[in-house]
This record gives sequence, C-alpha cells and structure tokens, in this order.
Amino acid sequence: MTLNENIDSLILAGGQSRRMGQPKALLSVQGKPLIAHLINQLSPLTHTTYIAARDKAYDIKKALAFQSTAYQNLNYIDDYFDTDEGPLSAIAAGLQQTDKEWLWITSTDCFGQMIEVFSLLTNKTSPFSSPVIFLNHNDRLQPMQALIHQSLADDLIQTLESGQRAVIPWYKKHHAIIVEYTNPNFYSNLNTPDDYNGLLSHLSE
Repeated sequence: MTLNENIDSLILAGGQSRRMGQPKALLSVQGKPLIAHLINQLSPLTHTTYIAARDKAYDIKKALAFQSTAYQNLNYIDDYFDTDEGPLSAIAAGLQQTDKEWLWITSTDCFGQMIEVFSLLTNKTSPFSSPVIFLNHNDRLQPMQALIHQSLADDLIQTLESGQRAVIPWYKKHHAIIVEYTNPNFYSNLNTPDDYNGLLSHLSE
C-alpha cells in the first residue's frame, strides 16, 4: 500500500500505564520499543505521524534515539488540555494540528499488521461516510483504532469544553461506522504485564 496524502496519523502515547507499571510505549518487543514498531508501519502509510505523549515525550525521545537517527525529527504534540483528560484531549489536539482530510488514531498499546487495519478503515471512507470509522476486533470495540474526519475538530473541542470525556458516546453522536477485524495475531489493549508476556510468548513460538 502506498502513502495516502489525505491522511495523517496520531499515536496516543500519553496514558498513565498504571496497570502495566511502566510506559507501554517503551515496552521492548523484538529488540525495539513498542512505539518504534508503530512508527515504522505508520510512516509509509500516512503523510505525517504525530505523537501525543504528554509527560512521556522525553523518555520516548531518549529511547528512540538509541534505535536510529531516523527517529530524531518526529512530530510531538501536546494534548488540548494541560492536565490528563483522556484520549479525546489528544485527539482534539491532533485534529487541530492536521491539515489533512482524515486523522488515523492508534494507541501505543497494540502490535500487529497495521497495514491491514489501515486498509479496512480507509476502505470505508467516502464523501458520504460517517466522519468516524473505528475497529471492532474479535467482538471487542477498539475506539483507539479509528479514522476521524478533520471537520470534527471544532465539535470535539466544544464537547471537551462542556466537560464530556467519554469516547464511545462522542463516536455514536456522529453515527460511527464500526469495521470488523478478526486477525488473531493483532494484539491490542496491552494493559497488564500478563498481556505483555502473552505477546512475547506468542512471538517466540
């Protein structure tokens, strides 16, 4: 698949990782930080890759610097709010930043063939589609694997300013399209050490 000039991507890497006990973006998988695998897959697919890392930005930059000089000029952005207000705050900042038609949202706690996810989501875009398209993987909703139209930037800011933080209700407001995905080798919501160890065990088989 070739680069899509109408889409930017946003990696959500600023979560607290409380259950994991360490930043999920920096988990070592096959000798690289988890976020490096995402960057390597997203960069050839979308025009610009942004990273919303909040207070993790310094540590992520440092970890990636040990990998390759290619990671030195990545695009880090701040959330819409200075305080931790959840993923919608980061998405709002991304929608403000991009000048492309669509923003591809992905969480840092996933591992798999992102090109498949990208293809499934982009195949649902059209001038008449919903401005929100997101994944359902093996009967589990994945709201942080989504395409969001840039036209929703102002609406999302108004939503945040009104005090709403829940992702799914905001998606439903815009009649989101849900795309089914069943690849068993796609790992998402790596929230705990057991989840992480499960991924490592699978990759070692």
